[in-house]
Amino acid sequence: MEAIVWLFLEIGGLLAIAGFVFFGIGWWLRGKTEPVKTSVTPTPAEPARSGPSLAELAWDAEKQHWEKQVTELKAERDGLLAEVSGLRARSEAPAPTPKPAKPRARKTKK
Repeated sequence: MEAIVWLFLEIGGLLAIAGFVFFGIGWWLRGKTEPVKTSVTPTPAEPARSGPSLAELAWDAEKQHWEKQVTELKAERDGLLAEVSGLRARSEAPAPTPKPAKPRARKTKK
């Protein structure tokens, strides 16, 4: 029991010494710091935009993309419709008439 008490006292003493050392280092460095030199460079104000905004440009680009997609799809649709109409024209053409079948002779019973 007595050993634990001495252990706590030693730990407390070491923490106290470390605290005083860090406090002393901080106090000593407090006077050594130099203030940060801030240089203010005036920046010209951004001129007012007379052109379209970025949102409008993005919207126009999106719109052009979709218009291009629609024209491609319409061209593909027209091509498919032409193929379908060609197939219908071929299927609606009259089929050649089959040859009349020869009459078979009847088998006789014996």
